[in-house]
Amino acid sequence: MACVLELGLALLLLVLAARWARFSSRLLGILLAAAAVYGAGWLADAIWGASHSSTLAAEIFVFVVTAVVVAVRPVWNPVGQLFFGGYVAAALAYLAFAAGVTLASGFSLIAAIASGLLFVLEAVALFLTATFAFETCDVLCRTRHSRAFPEPDPDYRPFVSLQIATYNEPPEMLIETIKAVEAIDYPSFEVVVIDNNTEDEETWRPVEEYCRSRPQVTFAHVDQLEGYKSGALNLALVVTVDAGLLQQAVDQGGLAVVDVGDNGDVADVHG
Repeated sequence: MACVLELGLALLLLVLAARWARFSSRLLGILLAAAAVYGAGWLADAIWGASHSSTLAAEIFVFVVTAVVVAVRPVWNPVGQLFFGGYVAAALAYLAFAAGVTLASGFSLIAAIASGLLFVLEAVALFLTATFAFETCDVLCRTRHSRAFPEPDPDYRPFVSLQIATYNEPPEMLIETIKAVEAIDYPSFEVVVIDNNTEDEETWRPVEEYCRSRPQVTFAHVDQLEGYKSGALNLALVVTVDAGLLQQAVDQGGLAVVDVGDNGDVADVHG
């Protein structure tokens, strides 16, 4: 019962203070664990009149488990350390109780097998819940990253691929769209134009002729390509220059105005 009460107190602190405690401290984690364990033991004695020896044993068990969590997760604040330690202690205490019931109850063979299967399922469920609790604490209670992030290079300009998927569009309008995209002020980019299933050669051939003389533009006409626009964009991934680039699909329905940020991200495409 002390495990349950300590976990309840830890959950209350997690809800109220997890995002506000933006510091990590093993010492404060140990002190908070000691205070919460003592308070849970006192409540167990006051409410249920539990024996002093069993309450003391439970307090020691919860404190030791929480101290281990404090030691291995120094990047969490004391609230997260307390909550996850309380959860692990409560889960282990329940599994120990369930194992004792399963093994010492004198069940028949069938009942023992069913009880053992139930115990395994409970253990798996508690493990899954522990992973969710861990992720929750890591999001809410982490105060610093455990790995160093490299300094950004202000001169880095990643390669950008601007991809235009088209079908049966007027060639004059499409060529003007390509010209508008070519005019963006960015040093490293390409334009990939995929004409998908346009049957009339007089519609797509002028676009091909224009693109042939443009060093930054790649044009491809395909017949019977499935997937409509998404199929054309998937093909654009194949014919593009660099597989590690940033990509942006451009609508061919009008003149495109493309804004590219200093880091190479396409900030806006409209037309």
